Amino acid sequence: MECVDELALSCVKTEQYSRRDTVTVVGLAKPDNEQQSDLTKKVAEVLSTSGETVTESDLSVVHRNSNHTKVIRGKPIPPSITVKFCKVSNKDNVLRAYKNYDPVQKKARNVRVYQSLTAHYSTVRSSIYDFLNSKPGDNKDFGRIFNKDLRPKWVTYQSPTSGLAVKLASGDYFNGIHMYEDFAKAIWNKYPACRVSN
Repeated sequence: MECVDELALSCVKTEQYSRRDTVTVVGLAKPDNEQQSDLTKKVAEVLSTSGETVTESDLSVVHRNSNHTKVIRGKPIPPSITVKFCKVSNKDNVLRAYKNYDPVQKKARNVRVYQSLTAHYSTVRSSIYDFLNSKPGDNKDFGRIFNKDLRPKWVTYQSPTSGLAVKLASGDYFNGIHMYEDFAKAIWNKYPACRVSN
């Protein structure tokens, strides 16, 4: 279990704070010979579907994180895009308005938008999903799951103060998560049975 002291945690929060104006766009197809001007225009159009008007001049950086499209289980996965806004307020408005879940199709949208996360928060978020999506027979550091209500609805970053927030299928909500241990303690307190001695 990783121990993070106050100074280290302060550095983690500061690093994440430096990304307060940045989002990551996932799932936007990458055409052959993609031009930067075309990419910026397309990203602005996609972000505008949130209901918040976004123009190319609102974006200071639009950058593909790779030149290669991966193929996973026969499905092409385009590289993600880092998008930096000129104004944090514009980014906040878009992030609040853009819905990654399509209520009509009842599934995740093809193109999704997330707050850009540091490696630390990305790891914590992935670990939370890994735990919540585990099966009763899986070996986990913090025990096995026996309650279907412990399925995740979403895990998202909120702010330097609130850190990551977790919404479960049960409706339970947890925030203030900056380390995996914060999440584990919250889950143990709410669902003691999910902590099992091996």
